[in-house]
Amino acid sequence: MGVYKHHYEALFRDLQRKHGRLDDETVTSVVGFNGGGPVSLSKLETKSIYVTCELSLYPEQRVSEEGLKFELLSLGAFDLLTCRALFTTIGNLSMQETLGHDHTIDVRDVLQSGEPSRVRLQLFSECEIGGERFGVYQVVPDRGAQNLI
Repeated sequence: MGVYKHHYEALFRDLQRKHGRLDDETVTSVVGFNGGGPVSLSKLETKSIYVTCELSLYPEQRVSEEGLKFELLSLGAFDLLTCRALFTTIGNLSMQETLGHDHTIDVRDVLQSGEPSRVRLQLFSECEIGGERFGVYQVVPDRGAQNLI
């Protein structure tokens, strides 16, 4: 448990420095991500900030174009339920495809009508932990289309 705590303290240091300490409770489900369920999320609910807290530790996750194992972040762009669906889909995609900064992902099959049909990844922060590079990509609604996956 200590290794995971150290990992996420380092990985989320910039996020917490800019926006405040994340809540103690993590949003999880009975069936975990590795069993086909939704990703686990850390949150700062008062600011509608949600960030995945397991993806970067899966050996199956493909390293991003920037050479990072990574987590996904929303800074108030999406509510909790949307983040769970959206981040689970992108998390699954990250196990199959190489993603990275400025990549646009078609999410029209994931989000309800009225939501954006595409999202863009933007590198929010990066750090080194135990000699490996890790990062956090912010997921934002997108209106244009380039590097579409």
